[in-house]
Amino acid sequence: MKRTERDREATERRLLEAVGELVCESGFEQIGINALAARAGVSKVLVYRYFGSVDGLLAAYVRRHDFWFGLPDGVPDRAGLPDFLKRLFREQVARLRGNAALRRLYRWELSSDHPLVAGLRAQRERIGVELTRRVCERAGLCEERVAVLAAVIASATTYLAMLGDFCPCYNGIPLDGEAGWERICRGADELVDALFRSDGGAAAGMEDVSDEPGGIACCGDVRGDAVCGEAGGLTACEAGDCKAAADGAVGGSGCAAPEAAR
Repeated sequence: MKRTERDREATERRLLEAVGELVCESGFEQIGINALAARAGVSKVLVYRYFGSVDGLLAAYVRRHDFWFGLPDGVPDRAGLPDFLKRLFREQVARLRGNAALRRLYRWELSSDHPLVAGLRAQRERIGVELTRRVCERAGLCEERVAVLAAVIASATTYLAMLGDFCPCYNGIPLDGEAGWERICRGADELVDALFRSDGGAAAGMEDVSDEPGGIACCGDVRGDAVCGEAGGLTACEAGDCKAAADGAVGGSGCAAPEAAR
């Protein structure tokens, strides 16, 4: 490697480290080019040369450290998906707990419409939607159902990681030590296991009867007393909707019990 390349890498590394230090001290919104250059010990001209702007430098920091920007390209086969998803959520928790600057970023996102925040949020959204699509395609799971589960786990653990900076306990679970976080991660593991244990159509190798009377496409209970009013049956039926269908109420997507069951 040429000296100029090594020098550039070293300068970029110092600037990115300066971002993390300054964010922890004063937050993303207070960072300026003079403070960054001074903390890194470089000319501010190099910020523009290597990153284009202060926002470009901040975006580079986030892309390097935010867990969701570094997801693996591949998705395992269905047998390996439960462990794959559990590992993803656990690694997200570890990344947030280990990086105070990232937690500051997520708090900033909650109350800012800054173009940098909006752009990063949009990129993270695309990554999440694409990951959900690939997982569901590989496992035969319902995208709506998986998207909700992933949103609940990711948002809950993110909130608790941010809260842990100011509150040592939530709902009786300690947030200031490994034991409490292991309980949280085990809870997320159980939700993933429950998703794959459910007899949801192709997810459990069940025959696809979604176009037949009583066929429920994304639910663990095919009821013979339910008649679906739309082609394709129920698209994202939860347990409560199935029960409602059996009891004669409308449940899911255009599904109702037949007259005989009412």
